[in-house]
Amino acid sequence: MKEDATELILNLKKVVLRMEDDRPRMLKIEKKGEGIVTAGTSSHEGGVEIINPEHHIATLARKQSSTWR
Repeated sequence: MKEDATELILNLKKVVLRMEDDRPRMLKIEKKGEGIVTAGTSSHEGGVEIINPEHHIATLARKQSSTWR
């Protein structure tokens, strides 16, 4: 990943979500290989809408598989 941990966290904080209720939910991001990871890359439980799916989260620099939870 090209970004450091601080930049990753700051990028995640800028993801805008709309939720049907206040119940905790898990969002999961999986990406294989090189490329840009955006908010729209995530999978999630029902009741969650990502308002800015094009928002940049990270860039994977070499072939790898990453999962963030």
